[in-house]
Amino acid sequence: MQQLALSAKAAQKEHAKAQQQLETVKKDINLATDTEPTVTEHAIIRYLERVMGLDLDNIRNEILSPEVATQIKALGGGKYPIGDGHKAVVKGMAVVSIV
Repeated sequence: MQQLALSAKAAQKEHAKAQQQLETVKKDINLATDTEPTVTEHAIIRYLERVMGLDLDNIRNEILSPEVATQIKALGGGKYPIGDGHKAVVKGMAVVSIV
């Protein structure tokens, strides 16, 4: 039974990863058909990191603290408090948004 639970978690993780990749491809397709220049989220992230000097690893660690990671592993998807009244929105094993 435990093996089945581990397999289900692995499948959820792979599914979440595939969904993220699909969203990236969809965005790339939309960019190819745009008529006006645009800035991708990837470019904005790199700008924040490289030009403004934000430490993305530090931000990841604030969002996904050891306590939050433990809760996600135990409970799966949902909304988890991360401080200052904000919550990490989790689908599968991935934090997909902050509310």
